[in-house]
Amino acid sequence: PYIGPVIKNSDNRLGVTCEAIVTTEDIDTYTWIFKSMMSIEPRWSALNLQILYADGLVSNKLLDNLGISDKCILHGDFYHLYKENWPKAENSGNFVYKQIKSHLSRMLTCNTKSEWDTAFKEASDKIIAHPLKLECLQNIYAQPEYYAGYITHNIVGNLSLNGTAHAEQNHSSIV
Repeated sequence: PYIGPVIKNSDNRLGVTCEAIVTTEDIDTYTWIFKSMMSIEPRWSALNLQILYADGLVSNKLLDNLGISDKCILHGDFYHLYKENWPKAENSGNFVYKQIKSHLSRMLTCNTKSEWDTAFKEASDKIIAHPLKLECLQNIYAQPEYYAGYITHNIVGNLSLNGTAHAEQNHSSIV
């Protein structure tokens, strides 16, 4: 796998922090990459990260491994959740996803808890006849720190981002 962590700085500029071709993509590999980055460039530190957007593979274990779990939050990446993860059959499935995708988008990008609650309620009402899919939606709602836009929008210096589309652009440029 290719792993290319990307940052967006306060000048709104994109930066690929490193490029790594590795034997496996798991938490230990991500830990190794971040620690290697810190040893190669001591002016950069994971200790300065406030938000780490993830695609579902990365867990809070990475934050623990790096010693940043009290300074940085792990948040779901809009692109991966909205375009890849949620439409899958085991999540909402294509039929249900089409019914609630605008509400899911609003949940991911909301600026307030009230918007989060309203979008969830409206989506729930639309899929009440699909109990397994409703349960998936309820699981999302139970984790606002990972999914709700208002969580990251309240972090000073968030640059009004909802994820790491730039990471996907970087993958495309490599291909």
